[in-house]
Amino acid sequence: MRIGLMRLASAFMGLFLWGTGTLSYSEPSGVELLLQCEAAAGTTQFRITLRNTGPTNTQIVLGINFGNGARYDADSFVLDVKRDDNSAIERYHPGHGQMNGQARPWFVQVPAMSAFSFLLPINGFHSLAGGESLKAGGYAVRLHWASTKPWFGRETATVNDRNLFTGELTTEWLRVPDQCQAD
Repeated sequence: MRIGLMRLASAFMGLFLWGTGTLSYSEPSGVELLLQCEAAAGTTQFRITLRNTGPTNTQIVLGINFGNGARYDADSFVLDVKRDDNSAIERYHPGHGQMNGQARPWFVQVPAMSAFSFLLPINGFHSLAGGESLKAGGYAVRLHWASTKPWFGRETATVNDRNLFTGELTTEWLRVPDQCQAD
């Protein structure tokens, strides 16, 4: 009985010390945004990569999570599209329109010196002006990511401010389909 109580006390002390370890509330730095185009089997997709080159584990808000994970919208991103050198920039958003229900931030934890990437189909981007889907074709694109504090739904957010990356990131221009990698 005495040994059992000692083990239980040790376990609680370990959990306490683990939970109150050294906290880092430093402002994370060294996050890069990369955009690649991939084409396979008649489908063109964008690979979006967030690379943490800094020494701190970092949380990055990608958008909104609806319905306890039923759907994720990467609405922290905006895609600039330039049809030719003389055309105005068109803006496209990877959201799915309106949805009712509980919304929470969609965030990922990116450990130091690692990366997180995901794919979005080109037709998953919709015009901010008219709502039509982006079609594969000859144009240049660049991607913007922006996150500000507080964000929509902050009162129900599950993300704490510990090592939360905020600011803006922009990729270089990419020619579609000229610079798409074929699988």
